[in-house]
Amino acid sequence: MILKRQNSWILVQTPDRYISWTEATSVVPMGKNEFTVWKQSEKIICIENSGWVYEGADELTVVGDLVSGAILKKIRESGNYITVSFPDGREGVVRKNDVKDYLLWRNDIIVPCENLILTARTFLGLPYLWGGTSSKAIDCSGFMQCVFFRNGLILSRDASLQARHGAVIDISHDYSALNCGDLLFFGSNNETGAHVTHVALYIGKMEFIHASSRVMINSLDSTKSNYSGFRKKSLLSAKRMLGTENDPGIVPVSKHEWY
Repeated sequence: MILKRQNSWILVQTPDRYISWTEATSVVPMGKNEFTVWKQSEKIICIENSGWVYEGADELTVVGDLVSGAILKKIRESGNYITVSFPDGREGVVRKNDVKDYLLWRNDIIVPCENLILTARTFLGLPYLWGGTSSKAIDCSGFMQCVFFRNGLILSRDASLQARHGAVIDISHDYSALNCGDLLFFGSNNETGAHVTHVALYIGKMEFIHASSRVMINSLDSTKSNYSGFRKKSLLSAKRMLGTENDPGIVPVSKHEWY
């Protein structure tokens, strides 16, 4: 949603309700009717961390790139390729194995914690980029958004916002109540309360995966080689996203009005 225009910039609200500025040339405005047509059209979603839209099946000329979770309008199929179109009207072909029918993906989603971990592990080594929310470069909360979106759940944008949602898990004495797929929040405490600055995905056995300089796995167990004393000292809280219903910060794609 476009909220305001200022010179070459526009103020937008994204599907996760985040408000921020972006360059006007980076988006294609749609009216209500155009958006309704797009929603009702047949679409595909990229299920790989990266891919390309080519001009033709010879794959000699690139029209655009794909990232995990990218959704494009489907035009037709031919052999091992699907012709797709961008919102700005550009057309090209994608490899059929890199994408999935959008409705099949949206309606068949099951989110066991193991699926979250499998998805997260495919990001290992990816470089950290402040503000990044794609499978090319990500920050800590953008990483969580990517992993959960691939598995059908839309989280809030920032770590401090994500920390406001989900079911509270008591980690005041030990970590036995944690399940894989829970989110760990890090930061500091001050006179106004907890200040969350970082988030990670708990993967079991006192280990967590997160984006910090790159996507990596660290441990809360001081006997392990990947132990992070800094992260253990700054651990503030934990929340369970899975199984939480009617939470505005954890919205299934299938129930979101935009999707």
